[in-house]
Amino acid sequence: MELYGTLFAYLVKDTSGADSVPKNLYIMPCICYNKTFIGLTEEQIIAQLIRNTSIDTRFTTMALSKQGCRRDDRPFCVTTGYVAIGIICGILLLVVLSDLPRLIRHLRFYV
Repeated sequence: MELYGTLFAYLVKDTSGADSVPKNLYIMPCICYNKTFIGLTEEQIIAQLIRNTSIDTRFTTMALSKQGCRRDDRPFCVTTGYVAIGIICGILLLVVLSDLPRLIRHLRFYV
């Protein structure tokens, strides 16, 4: 089965029951002005095609966006952030202020 100068024999399954002879695998059309694949075996061609079309996942937009923070200027988000900061600071301040009388008592004793 030939399609535009490329032989796709590996895709066609022989159902006639006769012994089939494996046909050559042509990846590129017969008229090829790019001499990239001359003298290479099928495995080398496939390895070269995989290497040339592979994407390094460390430099995709999704991977880069995971490494940095984005600014969100929506009023609800800004307000929620300030409220959360206030609650956290209030809890920390409550812990420090609850120990403040004992700290003052210890400082008066040693001074």
